[in-house]
Amino acid sequence: MKPVTLLIASTVLATSASVIIVHELLPPKPALAPTDEPATSNQSVELGERLARLEQEIQSVRDQLARPERQAAPEIDDALIRGAIAKWLERTKDTELGKRVANAAATKPSPDFETAVKRLRTEDLSWEQRSALWASLSEPEQRRLVARFEEIAKANPFNADTQVELANAYLNMSQVATDAAEKGELATKADKVFDKALEIDDHHWQARFTKAVSLTFWPDFLGRKPEAIKNFEILMQQQESAPARDEHAQTYLYLGNLYAQQGKDADAKKVWARGLKRFPTNKLLQDKLAR
Repeated sequence: MKPVTLLIASTVLATSASVIIVHELLPPKPALAPTDEPATSNQSVELGERLARLEQEIQSVRDQLARPERQAAPEIDDALIRGAIAKWLERTKDTELGKRVANAAATKPSPDFETAVKRLRTEDLSWEQRSALWASLSEPEQRRLVARFEEIAKANPFNADTQVELANAYLNMSQVATDAAEKGELATKADKVFDKALEIDDHHWQARFTKAVSLTFWPDFLGRKPEAIKNFEILMQQQESAPARDEHAQTYLYLGNLYAQQGKDADAKKVWARGLKRFPTNKLLQDKLAR
């Protein structure tokens, strides 16, 4: 009972007690046939009992007013909560409700998910590092990562970097996908997004290089190898008109390999030698020419 309610109840009881006491102590009204007989001993006993009961009720109300309205709830350790949830999930894992709860929990991003987003967007990772980072995430998180990059690219349609991020996400997802049809669909999406990035900036090195490399993995019957060679040739010309960067050496390696696969050994050696002239300490180019 709330304090205000208890206070009102106390006042009503106290007032009732006063009325009863006054009523009992005052002389009775004259009856139609008045008698002057005094109150009997039974009436006095009854009055005393009624007063005692009223005093008890008043004291009870006072006691309730003196007590706190609500006791503080006991603190529950987080470990106990997690343990209880784990036990419940274990008992219900085979039920429909348990499966829905487990699926919902699986789609919630973990701290590793946000770390992966940050690293993929801010760090200069090699393809191997990117692939390892994707492999460290669960499949639901990988798909959420693709969705996140789709949102970013959609919000920045004229930013070549965000388009490349999305294309790379499609390629990474294609590596871990198990369905062949999905792999092909993701590779096609990536290729189209690389083209969009190059429409925004045709000198975007990562967009052209990654597009060219990805085309080398397409099945031969699709005929994408010439397109890959063309992009590497464009890239070689573009990067030779700009300051040299270590990653530029990869262009000569890939282009030379593609020429060699076509039986054009002389062209392959020319490209490797051209690259070694620009990057004289590159061990991979040295080995190519040494063979």
